Amino acid sequence: MSREEAGKGVILSTKTMIGALLLFSLLSPSIPEAHAALDPPHDTAGCLSCHDMTSTEPDLLPPLSHPPTTIDETPANAACEKCHLTGELGIPAVFTTHSSDNTDEGYGKWTVECSVCHNQHLQEQEINGSSYGKFIRQSIDLTGIKLYDTDGNPLPGKSGAKAVVFKGPTGLNSFADGEGAIDGICEVCHTLTSHWRNDGTLAGVGVHDGLRGSNCMGCHPHHKGFKASCDICHGFPPVVNIPQAGDGLVVSPAATGGTTAGWHAVHATTKRPYVFPCATCHYNGMPDTPINGNDRLQIGFSGRALLADDAAGTEYRGRSLIPPYAYEGTNGTTVSIDGTMTCANIYCHSIGQRADGQPLVQDTADYAGPKWNETVAVPYCSFCHQGSPPSGSHPRHLESMHCNKCHYSALGGSQCDYCHAPHPQPGERLSRVTTALHVNREINVGIIAPYGGTYNGTPAPGDGFASCSNTYCHSNGTSVATGAVPDNTSADWGSGPLTCSSCHEYGPTYNLYAPKANSHVRHDFLGCEHCHYQTTTDGTTIAGTALHVNRQYDLAPSPTYHRNGSDYPNTFTYAFDSGGGTCSNISCHAGLIDTTKRWGNASLTPTGFNFNYTDQGCYGITITSGTPSCYPASACAPPYTYNWVFSDGYTFTSSGTSSSVSHEFGVAGSYTATVTVTAANGLNGTRTSTSFTPGPPANVQPTLGIATAVNARTLTLTDLTVDPDYNFCGHSGSAQVRIVWGDGETTLAAIALTDQPSNQTFVHTYSTSGTKTLQYYIWDNADTWWKQLSPNPQVLIP
Repeated sequence: MSREEAGKGVILSTKTMIGALLLFSLLSPSIPEAHAALDPPHDTAGCLSCHDMTSTEPDLLPPLSHPPTTIDETPANAACEKCHLTGELGIPAVFTTHSSDNTDEGYGKWTVECSVCHNQHLQEQEINGSSYGKFIRQSIDLTGIKLYDTDGNPLPGKSGAKAVVFKGPTGLNSFADGEGAIDGICEVCHTLTSHWRNDGTLAGVGVHDGLRGSNCMGCHPHHKGFKASCDICHGFPPVVNIPQAGDGLVVSPAATGGTTAGWHAVHATTKRPYVFPCATCHYNGMPDTPINGNDRLQIGFSGRALLADDAAGTEYRGRSLIPPYAYEGTNGTTVSIDGTMTCANIYCHSIGQRADGQPLVQDTADYAGPKWNETVAVPYCSFCHQGSPPSGSHPRHLESMHCNKCHYSALGGSQCDYCHAPHPQPGERLSRVTTALHVNREINVGIIAPYGGTYNGTPAPGDGFASCSNTYCHSNGTSVATGAVPDNTSADWGSGPLTCSSCHEYGPTYNLYAPKANSHVRHDFLGCEHCHYQTTTDGTTIAGTALHVNRQYDLAPSPTYHRNGSDYPNTFTYAFDSGGGTCSNISCHAGLIDTTKRWGNASLTPTGFNFNYTDQGCYGITITSGTPSCYPASACAPPYTYNWVFSDGYTFTSSGTSSSVSHEFGVAGSYTATVTVTAANGLNGTRTSTSFTPGPPANVQPTLGIATAVNARTLTLTDLTVDPDYNFCGHSGSAQVRIVWGDGETTLAAIALTDQPSNQTFVHTYSTSGTKTLQYYIWDNADTWWKQLSPNPQVLIP
């Protein structure tokens, strides 16, 4: 068979060819191996490298190992990908099928198997005088292109065949040379593409102007299924400030005149907070229809850049481009040239809604206009929009709070994340943002856990303001001691100034230990400033916002207190505990009452200890502390938490109305135990035991037992003794047995004494008949004398 015949399709069936080659190679050792019929470099593979003689697939191709999941998964492709995708034979894994799955479905669903373009056996292009070859066929059978509907069902394909001449990667007779004969491998199949159709039209025009005879794989690499790669013409996205492929500014077909990649890295790379698709700012432009041969740079906002579906009213104010490039506004975006390189009226650079909670109005200060080419070391919140929003009650809250206290679901560890966590605070890094909840057409209020509560409004921007429920910051503050935020409802966000009593009573008048200690009622003749001077200096306004709503009690004495017409230095020292805390060295108490007082004037005292040493190990103890006593009785609320600390370092915690703890010390010594009992409302007290010395319990004597068997004058005695504490507190080790046989003979031996019978046997032969009285003794491994089996057993010797 000649190469001309092979190129014309006059070939034997694959099955016949393989079978014949295998048969000839077996019958005639002088005939070259079967794979010698293949052209280099495939001549290094044997037939069975690609074929399976038992297969029922066409051409004896091995079947797929799994049901196909894409239109590209076929036995024919799998045979090629065995080497060209996995690199089994050392061939680089760089080849991917040309199909709509790997490019796009703009022309429907289709796939081109490897064998449509390549004859894996022969270098057919040698017929055309080519030494470049690449196994490209001399003629492409268009019926081999498979078409499918949207559900994956096969459709009628194309018909006919197209001659191909392929002599090199560039120049005449390369991929697509644009000369009279339409025989380039990259053009003979195309009928709908924007360039290089197989009727000779659209060859080397638009973006392909001047590229006739170029290597198509420079922009359409085989390893991407010939999909056009954005990063051939510019970075995808551009991140460096020079024209170059891969990561820079536009370089092909020519530079645009741009000098900066701007903030592409922040908006569109996986290493930064956002991975916006190109269409977010280049609607109907990159990458779906890159430049389209019209030299237009499309600027149009969409998706997360907007609150609406169209970009009406949005603007981009750019710099001049080098002709023939020009801007094209899309999706309602207006593009003008003023050199500022700023955006206007886009949601992603706004405060989300007006200061009164209503929808945004364009061309107002509610929209920021950061410069695309501005350089800062780190992007901050206020670089893109107002970092401290003027809307609602933000100004008052941001005096002392981080954003994350209210935005914890979208921010992390910043000022904003009190309510919107985790967003960054003004002046913090943009990398702190949880991007899924930032620029997402919602105002996400998620109050950080220690501050609790929920926001009662909707997340829709412009939908007005609402209140919060059960937040620490609008409560009476008792949760600092109790851990439980009391029920409360705040004023609506954005409402007028609040007084002290809007959140808590002035001063607090809740009952003593309901829910916590409270001595305010005894001090209400004084202003708050006398004890909280760093927080308020006049008792009505907050002087130190950092010390207000900060989840702790900040006490600081005012400079003086007034008594009997005179001012005196005001001093005290406060030590917090959840039961109320204690003030000491109280100057205003001097000469009147104790200068050290517990807030709430209550006490909790653990009860005395009950000790039990029985069955607690060698050096163990069980200690019980009962229900504590409280003064006044109303000050305590169960359940109680008992925290035990033993002097050897052992700790134990339990809860209830009383507590027992067992502990084995392991060695002899003198020990103490301390228990701290805490009531549900935080009141607590501590008690330490007197010294105690645990010791081992009394030894438990073994239980003796034997079994006897007589055979003629021979007696066999089996030991059945057990010792329940044989290995306890140093009792382990062998015991001794002593047997007095009743004929003047005695046996003394060691025995394994445990909590199970040893079944050790002892044999003795008598010289005379008669009844013999035995004596059986065990020396316990922890005892000091013999223990005798009683009554003495008797045996009859015949």
